[in-house]
Amino acid sequence: MDKLRIMEYIAVVNNIIIGLAASITTFVAVRGLNSWQREHTWKDNSEVARALMRATYKLRNQLHYARSPCVFPSELPKDYSPNSGDKTAQSEAEALSHVLHTAGNTLLMLYKNLRYKFLKQKLFGVLL
Repeated sequence: MDKLRIMEYIAVVNNIIIGLAASITTFVAVRGLNSWQREHTWKDNSEVARALMRATYKLRNQLHYARSPCVFPSELPKDYSPNSGDKTAQSEAEALSHVLHTAGNTLLMLYKNLRYKFLKQKLFGVLL
């Protein structure tokens, strides 16, 4: 009888140890998942912030470029030759109009891209 009682105590202690081990494992797993979730959220936020920053800088640089008084030959239409003798005021105006139209389209595209990223961030709340 004494041996049977010792075996019961050992079984109870064994069950307690197994329960504690399961509890500790669950606690460690939950802490690890919470830590991973915080890291993942921070990483997503930094990627979105970096993308917004890049889009803002691209728009800023294009604004500086569009407002520059310089016109490079690569910006002119392919069929326009600034050194030709048959250049008229109309052809110059069309060439400069082409340059401004191209710069304006690029600015509009970059603005829409930046606006889309801000709206996406606002709707989906990626940044906290």
